Amino acid sequence: MRLDKRLYSKFTNKSINLTIPTSKNKRTTVNFKLYKKAIDLFNKYKTLDPLIFHKNNELYLSVPFDIPKINQKDESVLGIDLGLRRLVTTSDGKMISSKEYLKYKRKIRFNKRCLQRKKTKSSKRKFKKLKTKEKNFSKNYIHHVANKILDTDKAILVLEDLSKIKIKTSKTEEGYKRKSHNNRMSQIPFYMLLRYLTYKALHVGKNVVTVNPYKTSLKDCRNFKEGIRKGCRYYTVDGYIFDADWNASINISKKYSKHPHSFKLPIDGNLNLCGRLLSQQANSKNHKTIFTSPML
Repeated sequence: MRLDKRLYSKFTNKSINLTIPTSKNKRTTVNFKLYKKAIDLFNKYKTLDPLIFHKNNELYLSVPFDIPKINQKDESVLGIDLGLRRLVTTSDGKMISSKEYLKYKRKIRFNKRCLQRKKTKSSKRKFKKLKTKEKNFSKNYIHHVANKILDTDKAILVLEDLSKIKIKTSKTEEGYKRKSHNNRMSQIPFYMLLRYLTYKALHVGKNVVTVNPYKTSLKDCRNFKEGIRKGCRYYTVDGYIFDADWNASINISKKYSKHPHSFKLPIDGNLNLCGRLLSQQANSKNHKTIFTSPML
């Protein structure tokens, strides 16, 4: 239920006064707990009418904030190539691996298949909990990835438009779709990452755009003739060996910018791994609290 000024007053970062029918139209002070980032939001921005809802025998308060739009800093561009084994590769030579993420996802999906075979009441109940756990794990991980990508001095983040990736890449020469290919593609929530990046970037003065992914991984980033890609390596016509994903991310940035900025040659073996995102914090169970707010 969305609250308005007739139902609440004295809304602070510690409590809120609510009108409760059992208190004979008198407002009762209700205390709540805050997430860490919610404390910063209360200190920086003005609150709007909150939303109250019931879940697992607890009352939650979801609070929107009036956040002013931050003007874009400059026209610097960062190209971002998305993939299966390498989730993110940027044009400035940074890479986020999805190895640990996919390993954990395979474990959850294996347990789900085992539970589906049993077809008992308890297995169905556990399957539902595991499905929710998988969903929350993916959302939490993608939030960490988005924050890592935004930790850059570039103002414009350019990604490939992968909305039709399954249709375009899953057909064989005979025209049949490969189910195994689509299953692998569905493991990585590309659209979720784009959505999280889009709204997070606005709060730090950045912008997120998409470009056509046509031949971004096949062209030479120096505008030479097309080379040959084999796995993670790109063999150029003049004898260089580039990192294929790094080369693709530079092509993505050049597709958006007519006058691209100078970039470092994507020589194979020089990628910088941005650390492991599956920390204890990312793997920890979500603790129940009384206050919820959008993650930033």
